[in-house]
Amino acid sequence: MVVMCSGEVMKTEAFLKPFRLMAVLAALTLPTYCFALQQEVMSGNSDLYLSAKQVDELQKRALDGDPQAATRLASYYGFYRNDDANAVKWSVIAAENGGVLEQCNAATTLKTSDSLEARKRADFWRKKCRAL
Repeated sequence: MVVMCSGEVMKTEAFLKPFRLMAVLAALTLPTYCFALQQEVMSGNSDLYLSAKQVDELQKRALDGDPQAATRLASYYGFYRNDDANAVKWSVIAAENGGVLEQCNAATTLKTSDSLEARKRADFWRKKCRAL
């Protein structure tokens, strides 16, 4: 923008000063803000964390027949620990404990196994799931 009078230049500079200040503040705080968002996304499974004590308690409950406890363990191992073997184990225990949704999950989990026995068991859970 071309300003003809020097008085107008001064008014324009005074007018733009707060906007420049906001731009500088935004530039200084934006990287921190974006980093905080990035950290939050990276730790998206933090609500699945279980302490050793919680794992022990849930294992006892699951082995005593609680399908929700076994499902919680399957989620912990599958999505927080990335331990597929334990995730499948607890998913199947949840299905055996009578969890309706868990029976469908067991079918889905087992059907991609390398083991022929596990894939046959997936068929069992799929049929049980469909019967509901």
